[in-house]
Amino acid sequence: MKTILFTSLLRNNENYIPYMFKIFRMIEKDLSQNFEIKYLIYTNNNKDNTEKLLKNHDFENLEIIFENLEESNKDLNALEKKVERLYLIREKFLKEILKRDFDYLIMFDSDIYFNSSIILEMLKVFSKTDYEAITTNTIGQNFPLYYDFFSLVDENNKNIGLDNKKDVIDFHLKCFKNKIINVKSAFGGLFLTKSDSIRSKNLSYTKNIKIDNSVCEHIPFNKNFKLGFITNINPIRLKLDTPFKHKKAYNIIKNNNIDNRNIKRDLFVLFMEIFLALFSLFVIIKKKRYNYIFLLTLSICMIVNNFQEFF
Repeated sequence: MKTILFTSLLRNNENYIPYMFKIFRMIEKDLSQNFEIKYLIYTNNNKDNTEKLLKNHDFENLEIIFENLEESNKDLNALEKKVERLYLIREKFLKEILKRDFDYLIMFDSDIYFNSSIILEMLKVFSKTDYEAITTNTIGQNFPLYYDFFSLVDENNKNIGLDNKKDVIDFHLKCFKNKIINVKSAFGGLFLTKSDSIRSKNLSYTKNIKIDNSVCEHIPFNKNFKLGFITNINPIRLKLDTPFKHKKAYNIIKNNNIDNRNIKRDLFVLFMEIFLALFSLFVIIKKKRYNYIFLLTLSICMIVNNFQEFF
C-alpha cells in the first residue's frame, strides 16, 4: 500500500485548524482503504491558540514539529520579511520531510478549502501523465479565478501577475480550454509530487539560490519539475462566504456536488456577472472606453466558469 504524506506550515492560524482536522477525517474515510495516510505539520512562534489546538488532536498518524525561532532582519518591511522567512522555513521543513517515508507528497497552504475528491482527481491525472508534479487551484480567497499569482510562471518562463491584465486574461482563457496546462511554477493551494522525483533532484529552497524578496519562494523550487496545473477540479466555490466559516464550508464541499449549493445565491451572482459584462460592453461601444475590455473579459470568464458549475 502506497503512502501519502500531507504537509503544511501553520503559524498564527487558529481559525483554520478545526476545519483542517475535519478534512483530515474526510481523507481518512475516503482514501485510507487504498493508501496509508500520514500528516506532518510544522509551526513556530505562534501568538494565538495554534499550538494548543494542534496538540489537542486524536490522529495517530499526525506528527507536529514545534519550534521557536528568533526574529531577525527587523528593518525589512512586512512583505519582504514574510517572503525571506518562508524561504528559510521551507528549507528547514523540506529537510524534515525528506527524513520521512512516503510515496506521494502533498504540500498544502493553511488557508484553503479542499477535500478528498480533489486529491483523488490529482492522483488520477498524475497516474496517466508524465508530470513530475501537479498543482491545482483550490479556494483560498473569495475570487473565482486563480489567485496565487505571486507563484505563477507560465511555460514560457513568464511571470504572470495582476499588474499585467493581458497575461491574466490569456492565462485564464487557456485554463478554460484545457483540463491541464504546463507551467514552470504555480501553487494554488495543493502541490503533489512523488518521493522519487523530489529525492532524486537534491532540491533546496536556499542552496545556490539568491533569496529575492520580490520572488515567491515556490518559483526556484518548482522549476525543477515538469509541472502541470489542473483546472476545474476545485470544489464548489464559496464566492460570497467570508473565510473560515468552517462548518458551512465543510458541509458545502462534503459531497462535492450541486445539491449542497446555495442556488439562489449563485443565480444572483451569475446575474450580476452578466450585468457586469453587458455594462462593460456598453461603455466600450458607446463611450469608446477601451480600458473596459479587461473588465469585459474578466466578467465573461466568470460567467463561463459559473455556467460550467451549473451545467
